[in-house]
Amino acid sequence: MKKAKNDNKTIILDVAQQLFYENGINNTSYETIAKECGITKPMISYYFDSKAHLAGTIFGKYSREMSDYFTEKVYQSVSGY
Repeated sequence: MKKAKNDNKTIILDVAQQLFYENGINNTSYETIAKECGITKPMISYYFDSKAHLAGTIFGKYSREMSDYFTEKVYQSVSGY
């Protein structure tokens, strides 16, 4: 089965998030991310023009997920669900 184009982006985000958490952003290189993803560094650069862009995307995704989670919890407590 052919891998969808966005699969690489999702894999990069997931792997980078874990590596940033474990090692810190400054101690995680594109080389390490690429190796863990099984892709090349240029593939990461295709989606993210810098490590700051990659980290910002992860932070934005995490922020949205947390916002959605807390919004749901507030809704449940107010509505009695």
